[in-house]
Amino acid sequence: MSGRSVYYENHRKSLRKGDQMRKKIIILVILVLLLAGGGFYAYQYFTGPEYVVGKALEANNINDVKAYIKENSTDVDKTDQAKRMVKDKAKEIYQNYANGKAKSYEDCEKSLKELAGVEGCKEYIESLQQDLLKMKASKGQFGLGKGQIEKKEYATAFKNLNGVIKQDCNYKTAQKMMNDNYDAYWKKVQEDCAKKVKKNDYSSALNEIDEIKEFAKNKEEIEKYEKKITAKQKAYKKKQKKRQDCTKRIKIIGLRRHGTPLIIKKV
Repeated sequence: MSGRSVYYENHRKSLRKGDQMRKKIIILVILVLLLAGGGFYAYQYFTGPEYVVGKALEANNINDVKAYIKENSTDVDKTDQAKRMVKDKAKEIYQNYANGKAKSYEDCEKSLKELAGVEGCKEYIESLQQDLLKMKASKGQFGLGKGQIEKKEYATAFKNLNGVIKQDCNYKTAQKMMNDNYDAYWKKVQEDCAKKVKKNDYSSALNEIDEIKEFAKNKEEIEKYEKKITAKQKAYKKKQKKRQDCTKRIKIIGLRRHGTPLIIKKV
């Protein structure tokens, strides 16, 4: 091989080595940048609200949440996100109770009270506390209504079941129970009214009809039945008035026959 050929061969080898070195340097720089960027984002994540506040809320360390918001008071984005996370946690507590997943009302109320102490969350969480109280009443009415249905105490059962709110996981069950037991309720109303009419207790009978009207599926039938009882009540009152008038006349005639001065008293 001539001297020139050797020179060109060595030059090509040198160029290849240079290219390989440049590639290694570029790869190294990219790796350094990736590590630096990854480290920066890792730092941002592990010091950000998503991680810090999320972990604190998970462990129920509300003081850590308060401290984080105080330490980052100048960073509006971080504090706003932290407060949103607190509100979301409060909403989750309420929904778990509504859906029957929470242990008790007392536990939920205690947790909400603690979260309400976080800056900027008081008004929202106090509103949830009111909703939680309504939910407690709703669940209480469902329990009472269910027991009363079993005892065939339909009037009070329907009032309680009707008080179950839509947000309550028992709402659909309560509606179904009323629907399934309506015919039995109406039948019992008629039986009770018949007994009361026999005793001339028309007012109580009509009151019982008024109670079922709120849940009526057969309004026309109920109205006809109500009119019959009202007609009987009017006839009874008319008959009673006639008896009273007749009694008064007998007393007056008796007094006249015995020469007793006639004194008419207002009744």
